[in-house]
Amino acid sequence: MNIIGIGMLFANYGFNRIISESKTFIVGVAYWGRLYGIHTDPNYGAILTTIALIISLYFFFSSQKKCIKVSMVVSMLIQLMSISFSASRTGMICVIISMLLFFFLYTFNKKKKNYDSYCSCIIAVAVAMGAQQGIKAGYNGYVAAVESWNHAHGSDNDKEDNKNKIEIGRQEELEGDVSNRRFDLWNNAFELFKTSPIFGISFGNNVTYAGEKLPNCYMLTNGFAVFDAFHNMFMDLLSSQGIVGTIMFLLIMISSLIYILKNYKFIKDEDILKCIALFSGCITIVASSMFVSEILYVNN
Repeated sequence: MNIIGIGMLFANYGFNRIISESKTFIVGVAYWGRLYGIHTDPNYGAILTTIALIISLYFFFSSQKKCIKVSMVVSMLIQLMSISFSASRTGMICVIISMLLFFFLYTFNKKKKNYDSYCSCIIAVAVAMGAQQGIKAGYNGYVAAVESWNHAHGSDNDKEDNKNKIEIGRQEELEGDVSNRRFDLWNNAFELFKTSPIFGISFGNNVTYAGEKLPNCYMLTNGFAVFDAFHNMFMDLLSSQGIVGTIMFLLIMISSLIYILKNYKFIKDEDILKCIALFSGCITIVASSMFVSEILYVNN
């Protein structure tokens, strides 16, 4: 999937279609500087790609075959390219957290000194972030070079394509609002929560309920789109299921974490790397749910 998306970027291919008042379907590269590829949303695509990166790391360290290791290196490069081109800050945070956790647990399990564990984490994050920034800068340099060459040689062929060459970046989109509307949406979710704090308003009822109770709220009157979710799992949960649902979910999460901490010592040596990869993936998804509607109320 990511190979196809990267191919779309280099081919400068992309289009969008309005599905409804709150949904626009985008394929390929968006004109404002983000690669959607064939993912419905670049943030979700970046999250899934981070999980693929963790899986690639698992196979790289678990296999002794050189062909597997080489193929996993290629896979990781593709994943990093895709995350970089998506311009997803959520994806970047996911990469940082997954690399920190995976390499810390991996080196710690090898009975290394804590110093070695910390160093491996720092190196892993530095390499991942450096690779992403280098990929983005390299591609933007390529775009600039192509446009400069076309201008210098007076090329009129494919004039429309040349005019629309896309550089990766979101400076204009994020100008004046570093949260990209999230702070306003979270505040809106809390306003809805206050109208029905015990049991919430139910998730599928967000837009209708807001229209009746808070017709001037941000999710309906922002001038961009009608939002049916709040880009934060806990805000979605708090407004939809209220205090009761939130407490129940937190109890499930806490009990699951306690179970893991109590039983990790019983994991067999041959399974430890697999468990590290699985745990890193789970924590990465939890972290991503702070910035997108994830885990709960998501069916695609």
